This record gives sequence, structure tokens and C-alpha cells, in this order.
Amino acid sequence: MGTASATGSISFMRPQVGSPPDFPPGDVHKKGANIAFCDGHVERQKQAKWIELTPAAARRWHYDNQPHPEAWYRTGP
Repeated sequence: MGTASATGSISFMRPQVGSPPDFPPGDVHKKGANIAFCDGHVERQKQAKWIELTPAAARRWHYDNQPHPEAWYRTGP
């Protein structure tokens, strides 16, 4: 699934404010990636859309539908 860790993980967490994600989804295919969700559906977006830091975008990555900004950075904002 594109850029990922050795285990195949995708991470949207950033080391600090202004830095890119540790392991973003790939951007090889027309600057985008397909992501398979646990409920079985698949979506394709441009990499920039997958990794944008907005509450609306962040809500999709948490089971409780909350943005959890405390998880956006390893060292805090």
C-alpha cells in the first residue's frame, strides 16, 4: 500500500508541527492511494487529502468519530 513501515503500517502521526507524517500512504499512482477500511470499503484519494490535518479528516481514523488532536504529533503541538 505504498509508503509504509517495514510492517506495512500507515501512520498519520507527525514527529512535530510542520513535518510530514512518519509513514504516509503512497503517492506513486497519480499522487494517490487506495485505503481499505475495517468495514470492508475501499477509498482512493490523493495523498495530500489522506494526510491533511483537519478535525473533519482526522475523525475518519478513530472508531469514536472524534479528531483526537493529541495523537497528531509525537511531541505535542
